[in-house]
Amino acid sequence: MKHKLRKSKRKQRHKKKLKTRKIFGGTIRTSSADEFDLQLVNIINGKQIYRITIEDCHYYLYRNNMNYLLFKKDNIYHIIKFEDSISDILESDISDIKNVLKNTQHEIELYSRLQSMHIKYFIKKINCHREIDLTEAKETIKILNTRLHEKEYCKDLKIELNYLYNIDPPNKKLTAYTLLPESLILCLNNREGCISSIIIEVDRNKLGISSKTSAIFEGNSYNKLLRCVVIIISKLLYPDIDNLQSLALNPVSAYLLINYFNGIIDETNKRFFEFLKDKQDFLKDKHIEINDNPDYKELFRYFTDFENGNFELIVSIPLTPPNIENAENKFSEILQMINCRPTINPNP
Repeated sequence: MKHKLRKSKRKQRHKKKLKTRKIFGGTIRTSSADEFDLQLVNIINGKQIYRITIEDCHYYLYRNNMNYLLFKKDNIYHIIKFEDSISDILESDISDIKNVLKNTQHEIELYSRLQSMHIKYFIKKINCHREIDLTEAKETIKILNTRLHEKEYCKDLKIELNYLYNIDPPNKKLTAYTLLPESLILCLNNREGCISSIIIEVDRNKLGISSKTSAIFEGNSYNKLLRCVVIIISKLLYPDIDNLQSLALNPVSAYLLINYFNGIIDETNKRFFEFLKDKQDFLKDKHIEINDNPDYKELFRYFTDFENGNFELIVSIPLTPPNIENAENKFSEILQMINCRPTINPNP
């Protein structure tokens, strides 16, 4: 019985190795950068962004200080130098890479082992990156910039929209919530860089945004101004999208989206609706009515307590003509109160 058990385990290990070879196996050959049009397209915050073209499809990636790029196409691994000045990879190195590919079972481990050899392992995405036409949105932003520059002290500020691999903030410095090379980003630039930004993405027919402002510039309504711009240009970017969604990580942001931009809390916020149900009597005792226009400030305060201090709420803004017009009006209002004087920051 013990002998059979050991034999069975050997078979399992052998099957596992075969599976690993199926995932990571294949022949390796050195290729030229020209063959796949590998080239440096931008540098943001000191990080180099490269573009590679595989089967007429553009992919964007960070170099991350690696010397070589390794990727798979048609069961062949191609290894390319990021720069001509880098020495050619040796046959002994290729042998080492083969061993890593053959004996590594998990992708995270594979990335790590190849990284120690100064090799960036790139897995191309299933869907090809497709740029959308930004022309109309940029024309609208040009008009908004003109209005921004009419305000005293605001000539150093400029709104910019582009993909991260094309964007050109001063000094190539940019503040953002997260930075993927293909991200579509709306920036507010000053002379030193992008000091406030919104990442724009589409997920399941909804427009999602993530925002961040450099700490030194918080409290100047810069991000509020950018939210107006996103709503104004939303239909120019994605005509078929009907809702903008924003993840609010604090009560103030949620209240702003609801009170300022006519945002709504939909059924995707399960925890919030559980709170309303479980604490119905408690809220009634606190004289908080659950209707179309409740006291959101108080409601969010108790919801934060219910979540042990962790606040998270998805707020949706219907992209209707009235809400887009409202955003245009709010843009004008913000221009009246925005503070444009603190526009220098050595580390945006």
